[in-house]
Amino acid sequence: MSTDLSLDISNQIYVKRLVKSENEFCMICSYPTKTCLYKKNFLQMNKKTYADWFYICEDHLLNEELLEPKNTKEIKELSDEIEKLNQQIKIKNQEIASEKQTWIDSAMSSTTSYISSKISFTGKKKEEEEKKEKDDDSEENSDIKVDKKTKKQEVTELLDNLAARKEQLVFLRKSIKYFNLTNPTYITRKEAMARSLSKANKKPTTEKTNTKSTSPILNFPSAPTHNPL
Repeated sequence: MSTDLSLDISNQIYVKRLVKSENEFCMICSYPTKTCLYKKNFLQMNKKTYADWFYICEDHLLNEELLEPKNTKEIKELSDEIEKLNQQIKIKNQEIASEKQTWIDSAMSSTTSYISSKISFTGKKKEEEEKKEKDDDSEENSDIKVDKKTKKQEVTELLDNLAARKEQLVFLRKSIKYFNLTNPTYITRKEAMARSLSKANKKPTTEKTNTKSTSPILNFPSAPTHNPL
């Protein structure tokens, strides 16, 4: 059985859980959600340990300002592969653009030479030379076009591969179990809970209330009790 990373009070890791109720809402966009991030050992105060949890939609699990997933080795390798594919596509597109510019420069040079030769045209021999130059240019341009088509095919294959890898990454990210809250988010939640606990502990309590519970009443929803994902 794997260790629950969220049990360590010294870290900022929450475990992802699903709730049965459909009446919970994302704390960011208020969209209905069944996803909850839960940390059992969150804050120690007055010799007691308190849990923290909040509801969040799947879209906002990708909010980098709020939290970051604890990526598995497989996700890291896939992300690195996607980055390499992006670089390969960039290089291929640069090569195609460079060859296109070379072809344009060559075509413009040939046109200039042709115009100059027409001005000094004197007879049949010149016509034969012009025909030979045109044939040579046609063959050269044909070779360039074939080469360009091949590179475009390579780019298309790389793009298809990239799209497949991205779909796989989305699927893997949905299966992530642990999320690490960013420092601002974590500190804000901790300070808010500490203030709530302090206010609750300062309120006078009756003897009857004390017999029922010694825990302060906090404005938090019921934590999910079933097994995490």
